[in-house]
Amino acid sequence: MPVIRPSSDLRNNYNEISTICHQTNRPVYITKNGAGDLAVMSIELYELLTDKHILYKELEKGISSLEKEENRKVKCDVAIVPVGGTYTMDFKEAAQLINIIKPKFAIPVHYGSVVGSKQDATDFIKLLYPTIKGIILINQ
Repeated sequence: MPVIRPSSDLRNNYNEISTICHQTNRPVYITKNGAGDLAVMSIELYELLTDKHILYKELEKGISSLEKEENRKVKCDVAIVPVGGTYTMDFKEAAQLINIIKPKFAIPVHYGSVVGSKQDATDFIKLLYPTIKGIILINQ
């Protein structure tokens, strides 16, 4: 559930808001005259979100590039692809990319220990074209 505080708390209870942001690693929403006005977050969360946004933009460029005709000619027998979704593509984005590349085998990684779950790997494999064999190497 989001934490919502009035703008006066920024002045009167700054330390409490700062503690909430750092302990929950989520933003605190600030209202002004009863309406949403700001989202306050820790520097760490801000940097994570900014880095994630930059990564997604770069991945978007990569996927667009792969969709070009000359890149569809690239041959790949085995593709190892991250599917965790927090610092990498999620399982849907990964499956989209693999279905463009069309390798013989696709191995999902980067899930289950720090981010993502085994279900992400299973769902990734379900989205692959039938001609692509998905292999889960990490047993949990």
